[in-house]
Amino acid sequence: MCKPAGTGAERIAARTADYIRRQYRNPLLKVQDIAGELHFSAAYVSRLFRQEMNKKLWDYVTELRMEEAKHLLASTDMKRYEIAYAVGYESPEHFSRMFKRYEGVSPSNYRKSAFLPDRPDVIANIERTLPK
Repeated sequence: MCKPAGTGAERIAARTADYIRRQYRNPLLKVQDIAGELHFSAAYVSRLFRQEMNKKLWDYVTELRMEEAKHLLASTDMKRYEIAYAVGYESPEHFSRMFKRYEGVSPSNYRKSAFLPDRPDVIANIERTLPK
């Protein structure tokens, strides 16, 4: 019988990351839920995840939420509260605080900057259309 590649710790960390990727939008998600899904203690799963992935488990959840929020801010006209709920936050205010902490700008300023092209060719095209 063929054994899956990687150590037991690597497999558990991979299963943890996979579960988080499927559940990060759930506002009720807790480390205990993640650990329970894998049938290990929260402390063990958290320690193993940090050891194998070089980041804290909850930082990974937040990272996924922030990446999805950036995508939604740049590509939709969803309101801040709608994005907060869509990425797993129950409070739009908490979402905004976390977004600013991780990205260095507020969600509204991020959205504004996402629509400002920093490509010289695009800027040149815009400048050509302006009245002289």
